[in-house]
Amino acid sequence: MTSLRPALILLAALLFALSAEASATDSGSTDESKGGDSDAGAEEVEDIEVIETVQTIQPVEAGGDKGDWTALKILGRLHPSAVHFPIGGVALALLFAFLALRDTDGRAARFSAWFSVLAAGAAVLTGLLRSDELKAAGANSDPIDLHRNVMLGFVATALLGAIALLRARDRRFIYAGLFLTLVAFILVSIGGHLGGNIVYGNDYLPF
Repeated sequence: MTSLRPALILLAALLFALSAEASATDSGSTDESKGGDSDAGAEEVEDIEVIETVQTIQPVEAGGDKGDWTALKILGRLHPSAVHFPIGGVALALLFAFLALRDTDGRAARFSAWFSVLAAGAAVLTGLLRSDELKAAGANSDPIDLHRNVMLGFVATALLGAIALLRARDRRFIYAGLFLTLVAFILVSIGGHLGGNIVYGNDYLPF
C-alpha cells in the first residue's frame, strides 16, 4: 500500500491538471461566444439603424406639379392621342384620291381629306400647348420648332388638297388634289418622325 501511494498522488495531480485545463478551455469558449454575440448584436443594431435611415427618405413625386393642372395643360397632354387621326385621315385621303381617278365623284376622298384637316387642326392646337409647357420646363426649342413648322406645312398642304378635291368632277383638280395629298402625307410622315425624336431621342432610329 505504501508503494502505491506515490502513484496515486501522481494520478490525482494529473487528473487535477486535466480538469483545470478543461475549465480554462470552457471559460475561453464562453468568452468568445459572448464576444461573438456582442458583435452580432452590434451588426444587427447597425442594420436596424440603416433601415430606419432609408425609411425616413421622403419619396419625390413624378413631375413635381401635382395639383397644378389646368385646362390648357390637360389639352396639351392630349397631343399624343390627337396625332393619330390626321395621319390616318391623310393616308385614306391619298388612297381615295387615287381611286377617284376612276370615280369622278370622289366623295370618299373629299370626306377623308377634310377629316384629316380638321383632325390636324386639333393635333396642332394640342401640340402648341404642349410645346409651350416643354419649353417652360427647359427643353431644347430647336427640334420642337422644327416639328411645329413641318406640321404647319402639312396642315396647309392638306387644306389645299381638300379644297382641290371639292371639284373632283374635274380631272385636273383630281390630279391636283392627289398631288397635294401625297405631299401632305410625306410632310406628316416627316413631322411624325421629328415628334418621335423629341419623345424618344435622336438615337431611337438610325436616321
